[in-house]
Amino acid sequence: MSEEEIRELIMMISDLRAKDQEKFEVHIKLMNNVVDYIREFASSMKSKWGDIQEELDRLKNTITQSLESLLASINPDGIRETTKSLDNIMNSMQKSMQRMNLDSIMQQIRYMTGGVSTQLLAELDAKEQGLIAPPGTTPAGSQPGQPGVPSGAEGEAYGHVPEEYKKKQEEKKKGHDKLLKPSDLFG
Repeated sequence: MSEEEIRELIMMISDLRAKDQEKFEVHIKLMNNVVDYIREFASSMKSKWGDIQEELDRLKNTITQSLESLLASINPDGIRETTKSLDNIMNSMQKSMQRMNLDSIMQQIRYMTGGVSTQLLAELDAKEQGLIAPPGTTPAGSQPGQPGVPSGAEGEAYGHVPEEYKKKQEEKKKGHDKLLKPSDLFG
C-alpha cells in the first residue's frame, strides 16, 4: 500500500467515526425524548387516574341508586298476583276454546250422521207408543221447519239445518278444489 492509500483509508475511518458519533448523538437525543414523553404520559395518567376513579365511583353510586329505586318500584307481590290472574285467564280461555271445539265437533257429527239427535230419538219412541201424529201431518202448535219437527229434508241436526249453512258447507267442499293465487293470499 502506498502512502496515499493509507491516508485515504485513515480519512475514511475518521469520516465513519464522525458519522457514527453523529448517529450516536441523535440516537441518545431520541432516547432522551422518548423517556421524557413516557414520564409526561405517566404523570398525566396519575393525575387522570384520580379523575377516572372519581367518575367510576359516581357511576357506581348512580347505578346502585337506580337499581334500588327500580326494585322499590317493582312490587313482587303484584307480579305474582298478575301472573296468577294471567294463568286464570289462560285457563278460562283454554276451556272456552275446548268447549267451542267440542260444540263444533258435535255439530259436524250431527250433520254427518244425518241429524239423529236425542230429540229425534225421543220422537221415534213417542211414535212407537202412538203419541205423535204420522209423518205427513204437523202436530198442533208447531210449524214445519222448527226444531224437533221433521218435515222432509229439514229433519237434520236438532230438527233443522239452515239453508245458509248448507250452502257454506257446499262452498267449502268446492273451494278445496280451487287453486289459490298469490293475490288471493295477500290481497
